[in-house]
Amino acid sequence: MSSSTQPVQALRLGPLTLQPVSDGAILQMDPASIFRDAPREQWQPHLSLNGKGNLELALTCLLVRVGDHTILVDTGYGALPDRPEVGQLTHSLAKIGVAPGDIDTVVISHPHGDHIGGTTVGTGEAAQLMYPAARHWLGRADWEHFSTPEMLQQRGLVDKLACQRPASGPGRWGTRDCARRALATAPGAYARAHGRGIHVWPGDGYLRR
Repeated sequence: MSSSTQPVQALRLGPLTLQPVSDGAILQMDPASIFRDAPREQWQPHLSLNGKGNLELALTCLLVRVGDHTILVDTGYGALPDRPEVGQLTHSLAKIGVAPGDIDTVVISHPHGDHIGGTTVGTGEAAQLMYPAARHWLGRADWEHFSTPEMLQQRGLVDKLACQRPASGPGRWGTRDCARRALATAPGAYARAHGRGIHVWPGDGYLRR
């Protein structure tokens, strides 16, 4: 898969405009770690691997426009000094004319690093929200599971969740009870994009082209 951050054509779905936005690509993914429950002979013929035998996976977030709302589903890895191939989300947004301050809602499908990493910039007391005008949403089961002190340290989420509290208003985390589970590896892989009763349940997915 390509690591290009060139804009992809948007899709209209009823009142929603869905715009994929790239955060870059994972270049060193061992396919056996993805399909660990399946025999190699079942998945190997269907994959294109790079010279090191790894699978290259595009990192794609989703921008949703509905009414006067601009919603970002997942925030990618964020900037990682030792991994320039990721952390490209804000550049991708800029190419379609969207600034961080234009986002009014951020929905995190589940708090793994490649989904929540770009929520903040900086570390420790210097950590700040990347999308300061947005209210942030995370499934209640994920909040309760990942916001304990032990999990915050173990998963490196201190700067992503510890400075937030479930509350109303911009720059705060909201929580929702999980009405449905998505195909992802987190307790509360659920998200709701508001707008005329339309619900979206995003999560991890692997696409072969």
